[in-house]
Amino acid sequence: MKIKAIIFSYDRPIQLQGLCQSILQKSDLKATNLYCLCRSSSMSYQAAYNSVGEELGVHIIHENRVIPGINFRQILGLTSWLPRGRGILNRQMYRLTTAVPLPQKVLELTDDVDFVTLAVDDMVYFRDTSFTQATLALIDNPEICLWSWRIGANRNPHPDVVIHNQEWLAPYHHMPIPYGYIFHTDGSLYRRADLQQWLGAVPQGKMLTLNNVEAYLWRLYQKQPNQFNFGALHAGPLDQTCVTWQINRVSASATAGFYATSYSDPNYLLKRYLEGARLDYSELYGSDEWLAQLNLHGDRSWTHVAPTQQAVEKWYSLVKCPSCR
Repeated sequence: MKIKAIIFSYDRPIQLQGLCQSILQKSDLKATNLYCLCRSSSMSYQAAYNSVGEELGVHIIHENRVIPGINFRQILGLTSWLPRGRGILNRQMYRLTTAVPLPQKVLELTDDVDFVTLAVDDMVYFRDTSFTQATLALIDNPEICLWSWRIGANRNPHPDVVIHNQEWLAPYHHMPIPYGYIFHTDGSLYRRADLQQWLGAVPQGKMLTLNNVEAYLWRLYQKQPNQFNFGALHAGPLDQTCVTWQINRVSASATAGFYATSYSDPNYLLKRYLEGARLDYSELYGSDEWLAQLNLHGDRSWTHVAPTQQAVEKWYSLVKCPSCR
């Protein structure tokens, strides 16, 4: 039984560092299991990603080529007042700098394993997470098509959810989100064969970002569910072990809400990382009471931290830099 974690990151080296550290501290995966697929706007972002790999021992795979002296993020910023022009420019830069479409790259990286877990850099694992337990559940029950660490039966009650041993099971057909959302990249675990079904359905010629891929597959599944041959069950842990914490937006195609402030800006956080700052989630470990407090006045489900000023301030308080002045 072999497993790889594919972690997607775009101009967020400090968030990638925090996520990888939380996985290594709160799960049974090793650094050698973690493959970080990183997209950079400049040489500085690429250098920061290389530093994450060196410090934590995880694999860093650069998704795109960068050009010395060119900052793609700054160029896009100059065209932000022309939304349509910005979109065209973004697609052209993607085409010129990306050799292999994203779905193809993921399948190439995972062709030697049985299971693949997916993650995005703006996540944190905060409870003990046994990938051994989850993969054994998928082996024992071929009807399970997906395991989701971001959904806990403790916080997402539903009459159709069945508790079995140390996991929940849900017949996802006609169930609401989050149980009915069976392709996502935040804390999901798939058989590699099932992931190949999903990613093989994506037209490879498109200029594909992670957001494009997830949105396309969700729409396709809603319109043509019979195109896929999956088991009828969604599964996960009794207690949620990870969450998505959106504090900035780096992709032009992203739609998730967030509270913008100067210290959540990607360029500012890059500067802090290169100065020696690191993200330390350890004070959150073992409980979700902090999540309950941050979502008290928000409209998000338990899978996400609400995009509020309080949440961003709490997140930034976890950025530490003992060596900084």
